[in-house]
Amino acid sequence: MEIVPHDNQQGLNIDTSRPLARVENMPTTSNTFKYQPLSNDNSEIRLFRITGGTPDEKIECILETVARSSAPEYKALSYSWGTLSQDHEIVVNGCSFLVTENLFAALMQLRPTSQDLLLWIDAVCINQGSADNEKSDQVREMRSVYECASEVLVWLGNASTTSRLAFSYIHDMTGLFATDGSIDDCIADPHRYGGLMALHELLLRDYWKRMWVIQETCVAKSVTVHCGTDSTGWNELVAAQTGLGDHEPAMLNFSSRYKLGMAFLNQIWTSGALGMKSASPLIEEQGRDPTLYESLLHHCGKVCLYPIDRVYSIIGLTSARHDARFVIDYNRGVRRVFIDVAQYTILTSRKLDVICALQPIPGSRNLVAPDLPSWVPNWAAASPYENSLFTGEKRQCYKACTNNADITFDLDGSALMAKGFVIGKVSSLGSTSGISSAWETNNEDIPNLLRALHNWISMLMTPDGFVSKPHHVIFRDTITCALVYDRFFPGWSTEKYLDELMGMYGRLCEKYHPDLVLDPHWKLLTDDNSNWKSESDRDHWAQTAILNNKRVLFRRRFFLAEPGLTGVGHEDVVVGDKICILYGMQTPVILRSVDTYYTLVGETFVSGRNYMLGAAMDELAKGHHKEELFEIH
Repeated sequence: MEIVPHDNQQGLNIDTSRPLARVENMPTTSNTFKYQPLSNDNSEIRLFRITGGTPDEKIECILETVARSSAPEYKALSYSWGTLSQDHEIVVNGCSFLVTENLFAALMQLRPTSQDLLLWIDAVCINQGSADNEKSDQVREMRSVYECASEVLVWLGNASTTSRLAFSYIHDMTGLFATDGSIDDCIADPHRYGGLMALHELLLRDYWKRMWVIQETCVAKSVTVHCGTDSTGWNELVAAQTGLGDHEPAMLNFSSRYKLGMAFLNQIWTSGALGMKSASPLIEEQGRDPTLYESLLHHCGKVCLYPIDRVYSIIGLTSARHDARFVIDYNRGVRRVFIDVAQYTILTSRKLDVICALQPIPGSRNLVAPDLPSWVPNWAAASPYENSLFTGEKRQCYKACTNNADITFDLDGSALMAKGFVIGKVSSLGSTSGISSAWETNNEDIPNLLRALHNWISMLMTPDGFVSKPHHVIFRDTITCALVYDRFFPGWSTEKYLDELMGMYGRLCEKYHPDLVLDPHWKLLTDDNSNWKSESDRDHWAQTAILNNKRVLFRRRFFLAEPGLTGVGHEDVVVGDKICILYGMQTPVILRSVDTYYTLVGETFVSGRNYMLGAAMDELAKGHHKEELFEIH
């Protein structure tokens, strides 16, 4: 579902003579449609009855208005709008009605040959150009529309040269998973290479990237996926993707053999039907509705035509749908709605984590929402993996402050007044990490990161070019943010992982940058190969370890701070920025003083005094820090 601007409106005339279903008829003197308003109490919906026909016949439909409580059985269409150009004609109640290309293709394919099909379709059943509150009212009931449908029909688009092969692969692999066949051999089978590649291509379709379709599929009783003339059950697609994810070693070998990279595997494992979860698996296991913030964060990589729908498209799946404090209102505008989300999240959770939910992409903060405060995430500018350093479950690793937030807002809500205290001040900066993407493979990323790491560790060197072992420990903790991905390395201690990581970076540094001199301790780790049976095992480990570390260091830079702190923060950090603990924030943040107020630069990892685990709060209790009220704009 997408909501279009007022200038895209089309109208329908409605015959109100029928008590249960008001059919919208064409006037005798005009082809212009005019919608009759739905009831003020939002107790009605429109349904779209498509008449059976052959491919060479025009699509003819009847639009009816029915009471929600007594609506006949209907199916709901879930699709991506694609282009907004409405240049394909259908006939609605005898009148010409223009629709988008993708909707037209769906109707042509899904229309029965002889019998009628009763559908709910957003582009027709909601007056997209209404100047009143119809859009807001109907969107509040979107969950109910899809929940009550007998079936949701997912339309991925017209067939491609590989889509039929993809559906065949889904059916074959689902059968193998059900019978516990030789899955690893099947994944490795060269004859099935084309099928897995076709599935990957199917999962790249625009449909899977849309925000609106998450709600439409999550609440459905039954879902069927259509692409051209092919179809499969939703559960079958879920089973195929889940089964491939359950055989991770075989998939890693497949990806390595054909040089496909982790981006390929993540598309198989996390997109498509598996990407339509309302929130993370951890929240699902808890058996509760996700909060609005949790769902927004979980789906920050999805897209929609209109920025405000980033929020409104997902709200029906969250606990906020029951809360009168958060109201869907399309008249409020993007800036106001994004501020509403941040305020609502802070007030309901008594935590400030939302203010660092997304790192700003350079030049994007005011791209859609002009003058957005620095503490308000710009959900419209979010893109996959541009999120903050510590999000979701990872943020739970840190407990810089476990207190509730102590905050107020100014009268118009644009300024956040938050209590906390300063623990340090940035004194010197390393280069930026040079990583262009957190996930995608880029041949320049590794050499750039290695040069940055050498630059960073050089900041800890003594004049004779030596870095002490304690400083090495601090450095490796800082560049990994103390996150160890032990599921890839069972049985390894944190110490062993981090030493091997530094050794691996040293070996690569010698390979890519022979001109750079390693300090003696780093060189010692570099020359130690005792952990590996073969060079191929070591190289495979290195590929995984670098990818995990890239995610941590993407758009980051190393810094030193007074008094005696090291850390990594957003690449926009400058000398003089303050490192602060804010009540209600699980990680320290960097604030920048501007005249009489502050702006938020982002969250930071600070190594050295156990500040990530609450030591600063202990110091505050002993009088080592002074509480302040920070006015953040």
